[in-house]
Amino acid sequence: MKKYDYEKAIQVINYLICSNENKRLDKISIIKLLFFSDKYHLCRYGRLICNHAYFAMKHGPVQSEIRDIFNELSNNKNEYIYVKNNDVISKQNPDLDELSDSDIEALDFNINLFKTIDGWELVDLTHSCIEWSKHQSFLETGSRKEMNIKDLFEISNVKDLKLKQLFEETSKYINYAQEVYREDQVIDSLMYG
Repeated sequence: MKKYDYEKAIQVINYLICSNENKRLDKISIIKLLFFSDKYHLCRYGRLICNHAYFAMKHGPVQSEIRDIFNELSNNKNEYIYVKNNDVISKQNPDLDELSDSDIEALDFNINLFKTIDGWELVDLTHSCIEWSKHQSFLETGSRKEMNIKDLFEISNVKDLKLKQLFEETSKYINYAQEVYREDQVIDSLMYG
């Protein structure tokens, strides 16, 4: 599997934060906006934005490295962002050289789609996604379960209007994106074992 891109993840988080007028965003909103942005990007372009693993947890899907990033940011040593209580705050504009045009497209789409929804409402929306809900019974007794990234391609059986918009936007590209993803998996297995 390709290596997780920490520097890019910092810039993605900062991009989300800077989309907010006061240049701060709560952790749960960041985690869920990243999930929906990754889902959009995977279903449209066949790859995740930062290449992280996902785990089903009580409050929905969580990128495996995010908790580590938030813990590290609590010591205020990052030049771009820092954590204060439950908020992540921007110190300066993101380095857009770390983000592709398609990354920005996916982030902007989800920022605009979910701009009036708070983090806990986003949690509820993630619970309606099949890739999380299929682990719900396990989560009643366990703390987390790794999700299969291929499950993020699932875009059917959605009742929420916002999620329908997200899935309708990506549905016309999904066959192409799945083929790209499969090819990348073959290349990754050859390169990384």
